[in-house]
Amino acid sequence: MGRTVIIPIIPPVAREFGASDITIGGLVAGFGLSRVILDLPIGAIVQKARPKRMMLISILLILFSAIIGGTASNITTLFIARFIEGAGSSLFFITELSVIGRLTTPKHRGRTMSLVSSLIEIGFLLGPALGGVAAMIGGIRAPFLVYSIIAVIAIVGLQLNRGLPTEPEETGLEVTINLEIFKKLLTDKNMVIVNLATFALFLGRTGVMFTAIPIFAYDNLAVSELLLGGILTIGAIPAFLLLIPSGYLSDRYGRKPMVMLALLSSAVTIALIPRAGSFEQFTFFIILYGATTGLIGPTPAWFLDVTPTHLRGAAMGMYRFFNDLGLATGPLMVGLLLQMSRTDRVQSLPFDVSAMVLIVFGLLLLKARDPVGELRKRERKEKQEQAP
Repeated sequence: MGRTVIIPIIPPVAREFGASDITIGGLVAGFGLSRVILDLPIGAIVQKARPKRMMLISILLILFSAIIGGTASNITTLFIARFIEGAGSSLFFITELSVIGRLTTPKHRGRTMSLVSSLIEIGFLLGPALGGVAAMIGGIRAPFLVYSIIAVIAIVGLQLNRGLPTEPEETGLEVTINLEIFKKLLTDKNMVIVNLATFALFLGRTGVMFTAIPIFAYDNLAVSELLLGGILTIGAIPAFLLLIPSGYLSDRYGRKPMVMLALLSSAVTIALIPRAGSFEQFTFFIILYGATTGLIGPTPAWFLDVTPTHLRGAAMGMYRFFNDLGLATGPLMVGLLLQMSRTDRVQSLPFDVSAMVLIVFGLLLLKARDPVGELRKRERKEKQEQAP
């Protein structure tokens, strides 16, 4: 929720300092760039660290970033704030994925990951509207104060949590930064393809949702920060509603159908957004896009399914690396395309290129193995053979 509280105000804050479209893209990308740099080393050390301690450190970093962002007097300081925020986020989510891997089995992992994703979507649901209201009441820096308060609440909640593992995982897993480990992971075709799908999903989400859509809304439709926050909140509702059902369906029928549908349907809706000729059409397309993102819940579960247990820590770092490579390159790519194609209004080129990337990597998933899907097919076949 904290992360999305500041989405509506990044473009206007950046433009206070005379930022161009590509610079705004760079500010959004600073978050992902930090995670790209840190994901692999963090993944290699997380499993020998205490999960609760790692999460506490991560939220303190996020709190620090919100304070810096709210008091920034230039673009460089704002970028540093985004970079520190990305570091905290990387540490938190890699620790979280590792813990979930410890506490789940493939049979229930899809619905568990979808539950986690649905909680993230609640943040996406509430954050933009809260940020828009804060900006209207207290000015465009006020969402950073809200972000700080959210981080403090998260720290209190973490300290009160008695169910989180406090000790490292005692399984003799690889815990050193070893290039041979990552080389081994990168030669696994299934892991690489699922990682590329993750890259495409997050490239589209941060490039389009966090960069192109706010600029399009301000420049082409003249919406306010408050109104944009409300639209993004409305768009997150279908995502939230579909995440848990998509997880259950992936546990029953396999991960591949859901994840492929997420990529291909996202591509279609992203291409429709710049064709919106009115505020009402724009809102409708945002709702459609939200629905497509609700299908991505099983993606981390699929990656865990194809990950060797003894390499889980390093594999989680690699998964986040591809995820965050999308977070970093999406805004930069879209910012550059916005600037190249811009007239007095935002053109469709950034949206169309993002859609093509999603289509290419969505079709590539046909080549990936789906262990849960294969298991369910065998179970259905055995049932049919046993039927009188």
